[in-house]
Amino acid sequence: MNVQLVITRVILFAGLSIGGWVAVFGGIADMRKADRCRRRTTGRVVEIAERTEHRKRRVNRSQQHRSYEYTVTLYNPVLAFNVEGREYRLKCLYTCLRDEVSVGETVDILYEDDRPQQYQIERVVQRERKGAAFEISIGIAWIIASLVVTFALLKGVRH
Repeated sequence: MNVQLVITRVILFAGLSIGGWVAVFGGIADMRKADRCRRRTTGRVVEIAERTEHRKRRVNRSQQHRSYEYTVTLYNPVLAFNVEGREYRLKCLYTCLRDEVSVGETVDILYEDDRPQQYQIERVVQRERKGAAFEISIGIAWIIASLVVTFALLKGVRH
């Protein structure tokens, strides 16, 4: 096989597969982030913190630049839980839909070994893991497709 053909295939494959590699490594990073929380406890939703944000959006339609403002309401559950005799009452970092959790609801919490204040609600972690697995599978499929396309485009090319 011609060295120039091999180099061309490698360069073409690398260029086509970059998106796949980004998705794979991004998914792995997301999976590792989700796996950081290893200890489990049960907490209770004691409050739903509500905040309103004013946002501005710019739209470009047919060369007419328009912007409009709108208001969005975000909800952050406040959880109370105990770890080794110490009670924590912390606002969750993620925002949720209004009906996703309710005051008084019991939720499973995952937290880092020595830092209970670094916690996540278990069902959110599960959702992140599923998303990361999907991201990795899409990345692998993209890499395989780019490999097939690379060899198909260069099949039979000889110099």
